[in-house]
Amino acid sequence: MTLTLAGVAALLTIAPLSPSRAQDQQTAPVMAKTPDEAAYVKTYQHVRMDEEEIVKHGKGSFEQGLNELGERGYELLFVTSTTETGKAGFHYFIRTPYAAGAPRLRFRYKRFDSGSIVQLGGGSFSDGLNKLSPENWELVAITTTSTGNVGWHYFKRVE
Repeated sequence: MTLTLAGVAALLTIAPLSPSRAQDQQTAPVMAKTPDEAAYVKTYQHVRMDEEEIVKHGKGSFEQGLNELGERGYELLFVTSTTETGKAGFHYFIRTPYAAGAPRLRFRYKRFDSGSIVQLGGGSFSDGLNKLSPENWELVAITTTSTGNVGWHYFKRVE
């Protein structure tokens, strides 16, 4: 099988994602919420969202929006930072191909600032990180400022 430049571009297309499940069901099968709502998805789906778009998915809550995307099989790959504040810029997700009836991975997410992790660890940042490990939370992304300070820590676990 030969993969053309057009084929690579199609695989890496960053598609918009609607916040409404009803809209998802009315659009192409790639936007379906579960494998049962579509016969199959043949390629990886890449999605880029800013914080405002994620909040819309969560009906006003950023964490709920992340988790709604995780329920739909979107895995957070990385987050870009704004240089001055460390505030999150864009969030990049991927959803793997599937066939109807096939099991699908679902993800849960948490986001903490450094102070919250220190508090969780009783004054120790490392202890705070390690308190998340027994619950299978995996650090998957951080944002940083132009001076190297960390803004947000993103954690994921498979449900």
